[in-house]
Amino acid sequence: MAKNFSLDFKDFLDFAYKIEELGGSDALKRATDNALTATDKYVTEEVDKAIAQSRFNFDRTGRTKESLDKEIKTEWDGTVAKAKAGFHITQGGLASQFLIYGTPHIAGDTNLRNAVKGEGKHKKVIRQLQKDEFSKVLNEVMRND
Repeated sequence: MAKNFSLDFKDFLDFAYKIEELGGSDALKRATDNALTATDKYVTEEVDKAIAQSRFNFDRTGRTKESLDKEIKTEWDGTVAKAKAGFHITQGGLASQFLIYGTPHIAGDTNLRNAVKGEGKHKKVIRQLQKDEFSKVLNEVMRND
């Protein structure tokens, strides 16, 4: 299961307008790339930690663990940017769905689910990461003017 992450922090639109006004669309694209890349990297690291701490055995065959997408990149489709984090279902990650959500007989792993979806304690950290990346680009653009 791959999760698409979006930019979601307080005053996002204000930051975006200021960056585009001062540095143009290239600066806004750079800020977006940086923010989504930081999100992807953080989530992937947290999923790795959740796997290590999980009560489930990820090492029996290793396929689910190996299906974790560790490629950190932002994909653009016109003006829409996406960063995907999570497991590749077709590459052995199908079992991750049962581990994350559970089955009728086994409860899912809440820590793993929160890490993959960027929820719980991770939501605040992700928002701050994104805001910091936008702030960095805004500061760079302001210094260059």
